[in-house]
Amino acid sequence: MHRPTVGLSAVVLLLLGGFFSFWPSAGISVNFGNACLRIGLIVGLIWFAQPQLKRYPAWLLPMSFVSLLIGLRWPKLLLWLILAAIVMYVIDPHKRGKPAVGSTRRKRDNG
Repeated sequence: MHRPTVGLSAVVLLLLGGFFSFWPSAGISVNFGNACLRIGLIVGLIWFAQPQLKRYPAWLLPMSFVSLLIGLRWPKLLLWLILAAIVMYVIDPHKRGKPAVGSTRRKRDNG
């Protein structure tokens, strides 16, 4: 996502929502204004949290959405889905970070 575009769309949605919520005689119902305000707030929160969202693995958001849908249909499975997500996050093989202390991997000398 392009962060300035997300921020601009949040501002536009909030302005539209404010206009149509407080002046309903503009020809569009108050519900449209309220929807624009709610969506604008969510998009604004995404804009605000975007730098931190880059640290999480790519599979976490789709799995959260699917887990939510499955949890709504079968609530008893929700605990198992949360546990599976935690296990997958802990054993994620694609994590990149500093090597463990005492690791045998060392930088090679180019000289």
